[in-house]
Amino acid sequence: MMRVFLILMLAIGVAMGGVVSPVSAQQYDKVFRYAGQDHNWGTSGNWQPPDPPEASDSVQIPSGESCLIAPAGSDAVAELVDVAGTLTIDSGRKLTVTAASAVKAGGLLEINYGGTLTTGAELTIEGASSGSAGHLRLHQLSQSTAVINGSGGYITVEAGAVPGLLDGSGIVEIPVYNSGIVQGGGDFPNNVGPLSFTAAVDGSTGCEFRSTYGAYLKFNAGISGGGTWSAPECDDEGAHGGNGFWILSASCVSADISVPYGGLSFDDDFCTTGTLSVGSDDTECNFGMAAVAGKTVQFHVSECPAALCP
Repeated sequence: MMRVFLILMLAIGVAMGGVVSPVSAQQYDKVFRYAGQDHNWGTSGNWQPPDPPEASDSVQIPSGESCLIAPAGSDAVAELVDVAGTLTIDSGRKLTVTAASAVKAGGLLEINYGGTLTTGAELTIEGASSGSAGHLRLHQLSQSTAVINGSGGYITVEAGAVPGLLDGSGIVEIPVYNSGIVQGGGDFPNNVGPLSFTAAVDGSTGCEFRSTYGAYLKFNAGISGGGTWSAPECDDEGAHGGNGFWILSASCVSADISVPYGGLSFDDDFCTTGTLSVGSDDTECNFGMAAVAGKTVQFHVSECPAALCP
């Protein structure tokens, strides 16, 4: 449970009868403040009050602060974490949270290859009215993959004048509700594989799904909703896996799909009431469209089949 701690100054005066005045408030059990030695989560002096968080603690990484859950340290736990600065889960390390958490506007939560975030509640990637939105990034490198998982957990990517952003390459094993931007790739060459979703993904009107830098989006459990899908650029002539989208389960959407550089692959029935554009003049980056034999793929229809869109 989040606790509110009040730091009180006691003004003692016989004539005044002893007046107690609140002078400041800390809304989290633990607040990260770099103490000058290192930026490690496990360093006691980096926390106010001292000592690393425990599983029942609410945690804040304030704006301007940079915290690392380091390879040489221990796995990290907290009840919740709100990230307004930068929090990095390094290779081989794990952060486990149990309550609703957020990557605040201007904040970055980064999971390096081999790192894991486990959440049992909502993780919100905040949008912003201006400046920078919240940003959640995964890294995959040399077949070692960043993972997000957790029983009961899910991710909400918020809309905004500056939308929230989930990007990179790795595996997301919890549902994703996208009102902002979900993007494969994002910081080549540190992301060289797919951004793979093993739970259901839903896109709201106005959201975007993008494939860039050879990191295609792979929907293992299907996708629903609207928005736009795009593969807007060719990187390294597809040498790192190719841009595009791979849908492995039956899906029904209202999305507009534009893949000038990349391809579309369907392992099950698919329907969209939106438009479709595939291919370009650049044959090195145009992988076309493919579907498994016996499966039906429909585009720009007035209404998708009821059996496919429950």
